[in-house]
Amino acid sequence: MYGEIYAIATAILRGFAVVPIRKGLNHSTPTTGALVYLAINTAMLWIIVILQYPLDSVISEGTIYLILATLLIVSGIALITL
Repeated sequence: MYGEIYAIATAILRGFAVVPIRKGLNHSTPTTGALVYLAINTAMLWIIVILQYPLDSVISEGTIYLILATLLIVSGIALITL
């Protein structure tokens, strides 16, 4: 059941993300659009997860490593594309 809820939430969030990305592409690059899309979806999904589950079950040592790895990857992509 949760998989379907997350799929619907992702579809809705994608719809919210596409509108500002299309407007932003008039003044920016596709890489920036992709990063904005990623940031909006990630932020909204984390809000949904934190509201649905207790914080101690969501944040663990493994989650912290995944967040750090993601930040490093996104930072690396930003540096490569500059």
